[in-house]
Amino acid sequence: MIVPKPVRSRIFTAFSHPCGYLPGREATTLFVDSRVPKDPALHTLLSRAGFRRSGPHVYRPECRRCHECIPVRVPVARFRPRRIHR
Repeated sequence: MIVPKPVRSRIFTAFSHPCGYLPGREATTLFVDSRVPKDPALHTLLSRAGFRRSGPHVYRPECRRCHECIPVRVPVARFRPRRIHR
């Protein structure tokens, strides 16, 4: 049995700023310390926790009163558009 090694990373919170998804709302963002090497196991954990990646930056919106920009993964190979998707 292979036991994964523990993964340690630091997460920082940005100051409140205008939401990039919903006009007129405030947002906060969590950032993973960019100095921490990210292996596939860590990327998997972060992805499952809703983190997104943009270049070397790994981040996630974290708003206390709003949860409307939760990421969704679409299995493209199985997706078949219907009328509601127009």
